[in-house]
Amino acid sequence: MHIQYCDEITSENDRTLIGSPLLYFISSADLIPDYLFPIGYLDDAIVVYLVLDRLKQRL
Repeated sequence: MHIQYCDEITSENDRTLIGSPLLYFISSADLIPDYLFPIGYLDDAIVVYLVLDRLKQRL
């Protein structure tokens, strides 16, 4: 996702869509705190999955 985000041919709309889960992943303000390993990464994975599914639908 990071490579696609940095690609110059990626549209602004797609960059916004891709940047959101990347920002959520590194953010300390999660729905489930990351220190509750491995459950803490579950919400991050769900957000990434939903965005990837949305990008697939747009293609």
